[in-house]
Amino acid sequence: MTTSPTDSMLQSLYADRLSELAQAAVEEDICQPSNESKRDFFEFLSTRGFGVRRAGLALLDDGLLCATWRNGKWRLGLTFLGKGQVKYVLLDRTNPPMGENGTSSLKSFAIVREGLVLKELLAE
Repeated sequence: MTTSPTDSMLQSLYADRLSELAQAAVEEDICQPSNESKRDFFEFLSTRGFGVRRAGLALLDDGLLCATWRNGKWRLGLTFLGKGQVKYVLLDRTNPPMGENGTSSLKSFAIVREGLVLKELLAE
């Protein structure tokens, strides 16, 4: 069984990208990355029960972090809203524009969709 990385390992993995996003926020005069959004992002990664592969990470104008993962069939975007909430968009890349979206708590986050195994999309 793969173990989840520690918080310090995860923060180290994303430190350069978060620094780039903070600098871009200054240059573009938008909000700095929200501490609550960052905390939720790292909580999501560390509580999956398996190693999560590296996500594409973007900063929205309001300071929220948005992470994306994709494979041959699916693309998943998660926006970390803070206070333990996440907004998600799941797209079927083989059958656009099929997909779904919604909001969920981090603790109960799951998507049940035929042909989707969330672990296969997220795992290293």
